[in-house]
Amino acid sequence: MYRKKIYERYLTSDGFKNFDEIEKQFNSLFYLDDKIINNLPKNKNAKILDLGCGFGMYLKHIKNLGYKNTKGVEIGDEQNKFLKDKGYNIIQKDILEFLKTTTEKYDFISMFDVLEHFTKEEIVELLPLLQKILNNNGTLIVRVPNGEAMLNGSIMYGDFTHETFFTSKSLQQIFNIFNFSNTKIYPIYPIRHGIKSTIRYYGYKFYELIYKIGVIFETGGGQQFYFNQKYIGNY
Repeated sequence: MYRKKIYERYLTSDGFKNFDEIEKQFNSLFYLDDKIINNLPKNKNAKILDLGCGFGMYLKHIKNLGYKNTKGVEIGDEQNKFLKDKGYNIIQKDILEFLKTTTEKYDFISMFDVLEHFTKEEIVELLPLLQKILNNNGTLIVRVPNGEAMLNGSIMYGDFTHETFFTSKSLQQIFNIFNFSNTKIYPIYPIRHGIKSTIRYYGYKFYELIYKIGVIFETGGGQQFYFNQKYIGNY
């Protein structure tokens, strides 16, 4: 399967020349969207699962926030070697295979920039498996590229393993079909953490306003859409 060949060297094929460059990125400043932070469990011993954890920026961040019971699932050889050398609890496995075989349940499950790598048939198979391993009152957070964004083509076709894109409507639709409760979809904006990022945030909001006005003129308005390149779905 083409994925296996690409995932064997996913990091170095994506621009990282060696593990020193990955280490530098791993140790750089990392900011998490408030919509994610506000939905993290209050209990620092809650069981947290990050599916498709990559080289672990998110796992590192929640560890720094004090969460003690975390696990990542990642198929990539390079990512696993990098994180296991740092002592993280990582399972090297295909996500669907993991979901079919695990018997554990979790309080919080995250999939950041992962769902778009699956076909529609695989997504239909995957969502009930996610429900099965989520504890009662548990939370699933999914982040996906926005098919409605102006520059969505550069994201969709920027990774050879991308299979499915979503709009806010289709994302809500697929989770409603499988009876996920209390679903919410949020646009993602640049995170303000200094002067440059604050300027970018307000420039982005202005750019969004112009884009939305153009869409209203084109369509007559009436429908909800998001301009941003990515969404967060909270289920």
